[in-house]
Amino acid sequence: MKIFRFLVFVLAVGFSCNLYAQQHTVSSVDIAGNKKVDKSALLLQIESKAGVVDRAKVTEDIKTLFGTGFFEQVQAKIVRDAGREVLVFDVVEKPVVRRIFVTGNDAVDSEDINTALDFKPGGFLDDLKVKTAMKRAASYYQGRGFYDAELDYSVVPVSSNQVDITFKVTEGEKYKIKDISVEGLDKLDEDDLLDPIQTATYKWWSSWILGTGRLNIDMLRNDRNIMRQELLNRGFLEATVSEPQITKKDKGLYITFV
Repeated sequence: MKIFRFLVFVLAVGFSCNLYAQQHTVSSVDIAGNKKVDKSALLLQIESKAGVVDRAKVTEDIKTLFGTGFFEQVQAKIVRDAGREVLVFDVVEKPVVRRIFVTGNDAVDSEDINTALDFKPGGFLDDLKVKTAMKRAASYYQGRGFYDAELDYSVVPVSSNQVDITFKVTEGEKYKIKDISVEGLDKLDEDDLLDPIQTATYKWWSSWILGTGRLNIDMLRNDRNIMRQELLNRGFLEATVSEPQITKKDKGLYITFV
């Protein structure tokens, strides 16, 4: 069996120059190396068909297969066997996540963090999905007052193409919102813009019941939009509201809209 390799894709597309100029006519297209992903489903996603090989399509097909998030390597090659040529997309599947662990969470229950992570075992290990999950968990921590909370993760191979993931939490200090202010107002009172927003300062008699007085980044960004709309409603058509400034001092947060 003779193999002509003319495209390799490992996080990027590369070409084998000495074979790139060759013309190939294939009798069929196949997928090799897949173990968990259904071959027929993959073949439906690619454009390459039997006939003269279109290298531009092969390049796009490699990108398509890699873009599924299932594979850490995709390679296209021509396999010659018994007088016929076959275009084969050779794939290497990403490892499957077997179990998930959380460490370093002293102030928040693991169950609550897992809910915030929304990252389930059984799927392929995808770096982007892992980082997105950590971002969700960090936002959850920020909403509980841990403005400096950070997450990292480690991956441990446990068996053939399976891994365990450990999310490591660094909680940091717990902050309360001490003050919210607006600068740059000439014709309006500060309360005209602060009253409609959802973010509020911490009040010992009510915040522990209502859950207010803690930083929620998504809510704060929405408050910026609320302020913009309030200014428009009051006829200030050219007014702008910049990204709020957050200052940390003595375990308190001071938020300033400009």
